Amino acid sequence: QQIGGDAPTPLRALGLLTQAWCVLWQGRIDEARALIAEARADARWSGQSGAVRAHLASLDAVIATATGDAEGAMAAANARIAVYPAGATSWHRHMVGVFVARIASANEDAGELRAAWDRLATTRALPELAAICRLNAPVEIPIEANLAWLEGRATDAIELWRRALERDESIDLIGQAAESRLRLARALVRRGELKDAANVLLPVFERGDADAAGGPGGALLAPAALRELADVRWGDALPSRRVKQFRRW
Repeated sequence: QQIGGDAPTPLRALGLLTQAWCVLWQGRIDEARALIAEARADARWSGQSGAVRAHLASLDAVIATATGDAEGAMAAANARIAVYPAGATSWHRHMVGVFVARIASANEDAGELRAAWDRLATTRALPELAAICRLNAPVEIPIEANLAWLEGRATDAIELWRRALERDESIDLIGQAAESRLRLARALVRRGELKDAANVLLPVFERGDADAAGGPGGALLAPAALRELADVRWGDALPSRRVKQFRRW
């Protein structure tokens, strides 16, 4: 206020939305929704900046995914495309396309994901994006892996997830590392490889331990896999406290 006076500014709305992301990863979805509602009310006064609208659409898509509302998730993800419609760069269009593909992947919608992946191929082929797309390639590998999984190519999917997780910090945008670990673990469990699946999952639990609230983080973006893994008879492959943690998540 000392700098901006009474002029409208989006900073408060952005601060609320940042808090919403934090509590969401802790699994406190109702609190995240309350913060988003407050940010929306604030933005009606301070102005619907592009950054505010982008965060609102992204949060709506992620929360809908975590709560099993696939239709709402895709609607919010596609609304994200409308942000910055004028003068958007090729790179911006590509990155928004990655987000849409990510949400389609998380909701395990094979048709939407195939369409989104094919659209990405178009922007990825633009000469001006060649260098930067090579740098961003690791982020897209888990999406490709889940497409292979949804299309029945399980062996390809497992290989791609393993390759992606070799650089888990590089792929960990909006919780993608934890999400990928759950999806890979589910695939391994279905092959009867429980011990390998448990080892894949350990970093997900360790990250939850590092959070004071012990939240699920990006595991929220693999709700079907999370439910399936919580019901597995792990035996001695996974410590009982981790099984309880899964069920709590």
